[in-house]
Amino acid sequence: MAFLYYYHLAKGSLSSEAVKDKIVVIDDPVSSMDSGALFIVSALVGEMIEVCYNNTDYRSHKVDGDYIKQIFILTHNVYFHKEITHHQAKPESTYRIRKL
Repeated sequence: MAFLYYYHLAKGSLSSEAVKDKIVVIDDPVSSMDSGALFIVSALVGEMIEVCYNNTDYRSHKVDGDYIKQIFILTHNVYFHKEITHHQAKPESTYRIRKL
């Protein structure tokens, strides 16, 4: 439920005074969820990634909107990472951080 609240808060309102060019940070939204919830959250995050792409490439609109300028997704769940990145056509920066 908390992720849905954040998702709609990031989406903003339909008024003209809504903040555009948002930088969205998502920190491990599926740490203890079952596979059904993982699929739903990954679909919503994938939609947010497409909105972010709309800010840079207006030629292929899969999802309407341009309110997200940049998105950071932090996760330790390999399945979630696979779900949100395997449909992406454009290259994105992916980093692996390890503690030494």
